[in-house]
Amino acid sequence: MSITRLLALRNISIRKITLLASVVFVLVFSANIFLNHNQLTGADRQAHIVDNIVKAILYVKNTRYHVVQVQQFLTDVGATADPGGFEEAQQNMKNAFNNLDELVVVKPEIKKQVGKIKNRIKNVHNVGVEMAQAYIEQGREAGNLIMKRPGSGLDDASAELSTDLEALNNAINQQLETEMAGLEYALDHSLQLSHIFGVSMLMLLLVGLFIIYQKIVPPLHELAMSLHDVADGSRDLTVKLDESGNDEVAVVARNFNKFVDQIHGLVKSVADTSLNLVTASVEMSEGANQTRIGMGEL
Repeated sequence: MSITRLLALRNISIRKITLLASVVFVLVFSANIFLNHNQLTGADRQAHIVDNIVKAILYVKNTRYHVVQVQQFLTDVGATADPGGFEEAQQNMKNAFNNLDELVVVKPEIKKQVGKIKNRIKNVHNVGVEMAQAYIEQGREAGNLIMKRPGSGLDDASAELSTDLEALNNAINQQLETEMAGLEYALDHSLQLSHIFGVSMLMLLLVGLFIIYQKIVPPLHELAMSLHDVADGSRDLTVKLDESGNDEVAVVARNFNKFVDQIHGLVKSVADTSLNLVTASVEMSEGANQTRIGMGEL
């Protein structure tokens, strides 16, 4: 640390340094909370999107299941001539529509595409009913003709519906991969920010403690040693503590120097008085000797 910086620190009180360190720590801590809150809020939004996509995948899966059931029940009607299959097929078509409606709730942006799939499901159901009735009323050959009819038969209608459902499922799965990657990035970024701010706050705390230590401990140690020397009588009373600066330690050093100056003055005064007493005693002794000599001569 340079002399200029040391002098600058000596001009700042310990109270101000403590207050400044506390303010900086609070600001860094608040910034950490704010940024982490934003990151976690973004991650929460991302997680909500992912949750909706997972639901969408489930709705598409259920829709495909009910479409297969529609085809299966209508095919069974043609094979068994049991009209109960018409009701089952109708119910499965409704279930498929219900799942598609739920799909639109979680992904409203595909409403148009879902409407197209609904029309294809209706078409498959209607052609399937036509085929089953042909099987029952006109025989196997008539039913097979409707099933294999180019462009409008059950096989072609089912293939078109399957293609649309597959495309929708692939698009949703692709979006799921993208959103999962975004969610992982948001969580990783939030964790990195937490680590960075944690290390920053630790460094600030250590620097603050070091500065306060340097301002308090060495000067107090020097003061303690000086007081010990004064108590033992081994201190040179003309040597002063460093009293530069305007902090609390400088105030203590100045007061200590004044105290030592007073002691030094008192000691010097006592020494001067003792010297004067010795000089007076010598002079009185010499005067007495001279008087005694004079009396002897008489």
